[in-house]
Amino acid sequence: MADEDTLKKLYKLSANPFSQRSNPSAPLAGRKLESGAWTSIVETAIGQRGSSLNFIEGDYGLGKTHSLYQIQRLCDQREDVACVFLKLMMEDPVKNFGFDFIRRVFKHLPASVLAKLARAKATGSLRQEHLPHFNVIAKFAAKTSPYYELIIGGMATAAEIKKANIRRPPKTAEDMFEYLVVLLVMLKGAGVKTLVLLVDEAEYIFSQLNERKSALVFNAIRSIYDLPDTPNLGLGYDTANVVFFFAISTAGAGTLTRLEKVEAHQGGPIQPLMSRKGQVISLTFLNREETRELVTEYLHTDRVTGKRSADPLIPYDAGFVDYVHQLTKGHPRKIVERCDYVLTEGVRDRAPILTKQYAKQVFERLGLEA
Repeated sequence: MADEDTLKKLYKLSANPFSQRSNPSAPLAGRKLESGAWTSIVETAIGQRGSSLNFIEGDYGLGKTHSLYQIQRLCDQREDVACVFLKLMMEDPVKNFGFDFIRRVFKHLPASVLAKLARAKATGSLRQEHLPHFNVIAKFAAKTSPYYELIIGGMATAAEIKKANIRRPPKTAEDMFEYLVVLLVMLKGAGVKTLVLLVDEAEYIFSQLNERKSALVFNAIRSIYDLPDTPNLGLGYDTANVVFFFAISTAGAGTLTRLEKVEAHQGGPIQPLMSRKGQVISLTFLNREETRELVTEYLHTDRVTGKRSADPLIPYDAGFVDYVHQLTKGHPRKIVERCDYVLTEGVRDRAPILTKQYAKQVFERLGLEA
């Protein structure tokens, strides 16, 4: 990465605009159709009774995580949506998937949503067995001990739980589903109509699955999906609905398809879930115009302030952009990588403008395809 002092002196930049780290504030470029699709999904689902199950699919480096960040930004602009971003890991346990997944949903609720829940009051005809959950969640949202620690899996002793009069602490998956139901009721009562769950790296869970483990995962997800539309909850209240976006690799999606085909003959947990599938938003390589848009957005937007300038932050010509597209075939991650190399070397060489000829020299010097 380019030296910050040199960036300031030469290009008046506070940071490298082509940093290769995944960044929620990075400009979105070349994804107009995809952006329109996920915006439509969210806006259509808000306040509906039923849930929505969707996938962001693509190979490594095509922008799945960045797409989830953009959906999060969209949701965070609305008062009637609560958005939770979760990243699954290969080491995540599958045995208690439903319990752990719902616990993480609680843990990552936005501060603005917690503030609304902390002010909630139990009114109406909530069934008595759910009323303790209501009070615990309200105190959890205020981050009061031991309620907060109890729900997120922190240290809460039996003595503390007894003293706090928590009669039904969450110990099993069934308990956590009850807590989630009450959370959805409280969200709706607070004016939050929809809970959006953004699940990154979904293939890390799916890649571990044998027949027994797949039942645990898929049944848990299906149960969460079905909660807002379950007629026998007996709560006397409407609930917020749930919108899923799973970011999954092409290989991971292929595994799901193969498992689904196997189940077509013998039955299993995947088919009932996948029958609920909404949209699949597929991320592809960028064309020449989209590549030009990506490079232009990066070179006109200050990554620190987020402000866009009419003039490029660094001088470049059209030949440079076309050359980058030719080398990368429009792969977003590779576009950023190549531009990062040229910028870093350009700072070192005091290059006055980024051109095809200069970029070719850089790549040859670094031993990269040119």
